[in-house]
Amino acid sequence: MTKTGFIFMFIFIGLLSLQGQVRKISIINKSSENRNTRLSIPVSHRATASHNAETEESGETALYRDIIRKHTWYEGVGDTITQEVANRLPYYFRLSMRNRQGHWQHVQAMHQDSMTCKHNISPYVIDKKNAAETDNIEWRINVNRITQWFMTSDLSGNEIVEERAYDKDGTLIYSFIPVKISDNTIVGSYNDAWGLPADMRSDSTTTYGSVVSITYDRCGRDSVINYLDGQGLGKYNPNGVDRECYLYDDKDRVIRVTSHNVTGDNIRDNWGNCGNLYIYDDENNICSVIRVDENLEPMRMPSLRASGLRTFIRCDTRKDEYGRDVESVFMDEFGNNDTTSSGLHKIVYRYAPDGVITETTYYDIEGNVMTEENASR
Repeated sequence: MTKTGFIFMFIFIGLLSLQGQVRKISIINKSSENRNTRLSIPVSHRATASHNAETEESGETALYRDIIRKHTWYEGVGDTITQEVANRLPYYFRLSMRNRQGHWQHVQAMHQDSMTCKHNISPYVIDKKNAAETDNIEWRINVNRITQWFMTSDLSGNEIVEERAYDKDGTLIYSFIPVKISDNTIVGSYNDAWGLPADMRSDSTTTYGSVVSITYDRCGRDSVINYLDGQGLGKYNPNGVDRECYLYDDKDRVIRVTSHNVTGDNIRDNWGNCGNLYIYDDENNICSVIRVDENLEPMRMPSLRASGLRTFIRCDTRKDEYGRDVESVFMDEFGNNDTTSSGLHKIVYRYAPDGVITETTYYDIEGNVMTEENASR
């Protein structure tokens, strides 16, 4: 072989080696990208533009005090609120990226002009506020970081194929994959940031994954939720029951929540009651919560998991002009003045201009101030 031939052969071998190294680096980068999946959010917290062909990029947004799922999509409850009112609330929801079918594809929990993780939305399989000690502590920490959700639809724009939950930095916490079983039923499963089944709860009834079967009512709202493991077998939810049922009024307001076993019988959960009844005022705010037993009769909440603050039969709440709790008074099933097991009768709240609670005062039935420690016993 000539000298020139040797030179070309050396260059060819070098290119093959370099190609292999480039491919290796590409694979490593892809693996790292999958592990740390992020949603790019501009500093101004405006909604990120979607590559979905069904997405409108008009910049349309809507602000709500609360949100509800309908056919798995998030929708606002009640009327929209102004930014002035929103800035007075501990949190509110900003819905954006509305697609051509009218569904919101980006939801952010907000406090004033920043995203917040202090809100009332939890995954079906774990309650971020009241999680038991037996629940996976890693997932409790992760779930308490969520500030926003991004929905991806199918080509029609009508069905969700994936919901992703992110923290304020755009880091993926989990994805929820709903599979439509019938016109009013889905089976949804949770995956972690790696795309693997997200085992959010550690207990003896868990095999793998966290799965729910959800049946909608005629308006598409979550009506019956069955809790399953990755093999489709029944598994308790964080409250120790197989099934929860929700009943709504014609304004999308929950008026009853009850716990059930796998055959649908009313049962008491590990809080000690079967469920709650909710009564609303003219402004669509919850003004009364009534604890009920398995016969749906008012009952005093026992102190199994509940602190003294929660061991009441009925709690009537007065709201201010922004819908915030101003005063909570504990009553019996007949509407007479009552106390919790610790002797607490009334709680009064005061707020900062930004909606954050600055002072909480506890009173017994005689009007005497109680310490938080005594009120919580």
